[in-house]
Amino acid sequence: MSHHHKLLDVENLNVSFQAQGQRLHAVRGIDFSLYEGETLGIVGESGCGKSATAKALLKLIPPHTASITGQVLYEGKNLAAYSEKQMRTIRGKEIGMIFQDPMTSLNPTTKIGKQIVEGYLRHFPHVSFKKAWEEALEMLRLVGIPDPEERMHTYPHTLSGGMRQRVMIALALSCKPKLLLADEPTTALDVTIQAQILDLMKEIQKKTQTSLILITHDLSVVAHFCDRVIVMYAGKIVESATVDQLFSHPRHPYTQRLLAAIPRLDQPKGSPLHPIEGSPPNLSLPLPGCSFCARCPYAMNICTAECPSLYAIEPGHASACFTHDPRACR
Repeated sequence: MSHHHKLLDVENLNVSFQAQGQRLHAVRGIDFSLYEGETLGIVGESGCGKSATAKALLKLIPPHTASITGQVLYEGKNLAAYSEKQMRTIRGKEIGMIFQDPMTSLNPTTKIGKQIVEGYLRHFPHVSFKKAWEEALEMLRLVGIPDPEERMHTYPHTLSGGMRQRVMIALALSCKPKLLLADEPTTALDVTIQAQILDLMKEIQKKTQTSLILITHDLSVVAHFCDRVIVMYAGKIVESATVDQLFSHPRHPYTQRLLAAIPRLDQPKGSPLHPIEGSPPNLSLPLPGCSFCARCPYAMNICTAECPSLYAIEPGHASACFTHDPRACR
């Protein structure tokens, strides 16, 4: 893959919002980029800031509760400075979003065909209704929905969860976005259907050359699906690598523990899982040091006092841990 063209460049993104009377600093100064045609995984436990990151990119966090700072450069344009009206030209048309619950995106009172056609015509108003209808049908075929002609005339609630997910993907793809943000897109589905949907998205991506950001707590999904991966913990990026680098040589203690907690196919059945002891820190308090140090077997004095920056380990692979500092002896 030639990742020459940078589609997205996020610089020093911070997201904080009011929750239960506290100010939560959900995303704490992260930088990453995404290249055309690439699939980037953002992975971490719930509450690590991965969903807040996705919502901040599209400004889907209500402004009265949240403050978002930093730059979100999409094809060189800073979306962070966009008004709500300007964002509407980006959402759907340039950047599509697939959520974990299709019912948040699908309108229960409107037939499926009409929903896809309306979404399409909103962004391509010059197209005839007939052409839009054919396009919608084509999308349902693309996402593998049986009897698509019939399905166009049915309501979302008549479909199974897996089929609704397919309709939502069809809806997102119909506007021909350059980038898809998929936030835990298959969490609610059973494992077999989950695999089918992921394979489907991978296939479609090959055909359409769409770039994809996949947000998940599940490393096996990342292994199966992504080119590059960012591991988040307590609102920061702790490791960033190609998928091969991450799975063959995880360098951050948190990533190592996450990988140790996955049931591995190459291990004898019943070998123990190692959940990570302790819990993530409270993001409404200032965190001067490394946010993982309370749970980390390698913690040193400096870890509580200073926050490590991302150390480059090899090209494309960086990890935020003081054990990589040349002065550290282990």
